[in-house]
Amino acid sequence: MLKTIVILSVVAILAKASPAPVGLFENEITKALQKALKPLDPVVVPAITDLHITTDHSSILFSATDVNFSGLSSIACTKFTPPIITKRTAMALKFGDLVGKTSSYTMKGEFEAAPYDASGVGELSISGLRFSVDFKTASYSISPVSVCIQPGSLSGKISADKILANFEGADEINKDINENADALLEQIEAQINALAPTIEATINAVLCKKA
Repeated sequence: MLKTIVILSVVAILAKASPAPVGLFENEITKALQKALKPLDPVVVPAITDLHITTDHSSILFSATDVNFSGLSSIACTKFTPPIITKRTAMALKFGDLVGKTSSYTMKGEFEAAPYDASGVGELSISGLRFSVDFKTASYSISPVSVCIQPGSLSGKISADKILANFEGADEINKDINENADALLEQIEAQINALAPTIEATINAVLCKKA
């Protein structure tokens, strides 16, 4: 995700101030992102440890090993507003089908006020995942290329068309996720926004060229 935002920031800086046909920037960004993410599709995360997922009726710690994520290169930019008239940059991204698979997962905690423990192989697929992000630039220039994000200004929102969970031995959790996908997306969105200061610092370290 950090790499994606950095790429989009570079494109924002290179955007010309003259009017452009609708969709021009979006098409170029889509091509750049698909090219950048193709080598990472699929990507394997060796381990996810104690990911805390909570709802109004559950509190679960999720862990998994050898998690395979595919579908990253299905990304497309559906909206792009460069920091030309204002200092705010806005981008909207959409994926086709994202699939995460693991050969070994564990879920431990409480579900509907009762202890819960499940393990086995697992799969989670998300169709039509949309991610929008915006931030305010403290300064930017085309020559030399530079973008400095104003600390505390970056935020993101997530939505999706459909989520389908299939975790072995966890029928109750599968049903809960499939019927209450928005709750899971809210958790993911909150975790991304909690990392906003780190994302801002990463972009500024790479792109911010202060005089």
